[in-house]
Amino acid sequence: MFAAILAMTILSTPEDWKRWGEECLESIRRDLYVPKKHLYREDGAGERLAYDWPSGVMLTALNAAARVDDRYKPWLRDFAEATRRCFWHAEGGYDSNPFPGKGKDRYYDDNAWMAIALMETYHVLGDRKYLDWARETVDFILAGEDDKLGGGIYWRENEKKSKNTCANAPAALACAKLSEWIHDPKYLTEAVRIYDWTRRTLRNPANDLYWDHVSLNGKVQKTMWSYNTALMIRAGRELAKLTKDLAYALQADASTKAAIAHWLNPEMGLIRDEMPFAHLLFEALIEQGYPSASLYLDGLHSEGRDSNGRYGHRWDEIPKQPLTRSRLIDQASAARSFLLAAAEATKR
Repeated sequence: MFAAILAMTILSTPEDWKRWGEECLESIRRDLYVPKKHLYREDGAGERLAYDWPSGVMLTALNAAARVDDRYKPWLRDFAEATRRCFWHAEGGYDSNPFPGKGKDRYYDDNAWMAIALMETYHVLGDRKYLDWARETVDFILAGEDDKLGGGIYWRENEKKSKNTCANAPAALACAKLSEWIHDPKYLTEAVRIYDWTRRTLRNPANDLYWDHVSLNGKVQKTMWSYNTALMIRAGRELAKLTKDLAYALQADASTKAAIAHWLNPEMGLIRDEMPFAHLLFEALIEQGYPSASLYLDGLHSEGRDSNGRYGHRWDEIPKQPLTRSRLIDQASAARSFLLAAAEATKR
């Protein structure tokens, strides 16, 4: 249906993307916001506060919102402060659970997402403490690496059973970005080492996409999620910029081409993956000026919403009836996509 409509209409504009993203934020604020804590609930079906991963995605959505409209800066500042109070553990690192107390359940991938988000918060708000928080977070992530399997960062602190692309790829990007922001070559060295290990260990040589994880027994779990490849694309491009080594750019180009072929559906303007993963592939593409960005935003907005304006669990999900469970991570992923595209179009 969307393809037929697309043939007869003009594609959307950055102004549309901004409006659609703001509509997402207003829906999230109305359905999930907890004013007394400046935090959000996990979903619309209960009172539980959101875990760290959905909260990290929401932080990126507010980063993008504040880039396109200054009126969101207070929302961003309040939430960045609240996530620090809510998730930062006394021993360092962001816990997955709100207000963990003496217990701890820290995931290295959650922390990598937070580090990347906090560096963007620093860029948007200009407050040095967010960069300092990002550095503390990266240092915690690096403590999750050892020499088993020749290197690599674990997925979860409490269960050191596997080393996952979802932890190592964003860790490489976080280290690279941090080296650029604070001018410390140590973090660039860390970024190169983590990126090279991930490429050597978890890249599918048949198509330049990335597998999920390797267990300590050396067995590779070969499921391919879009966000794993997306973060290796972004890390490769960042390393190409910082090191001037063309090989990283060529590797990113190969993975980009493969990801487009594997996950994008141009006929429907949809991405074939779950929202928390697909929006990160979209981000990798939009950052490099992907020319068909509006096609996929149009597809998401036209096909991906239910009758209440809420987005489903997958980018390519076409709701047949109102969603019974509105998850923060799905709504924030959609908001981030629309608002980041708007921000990149105006380079704010």
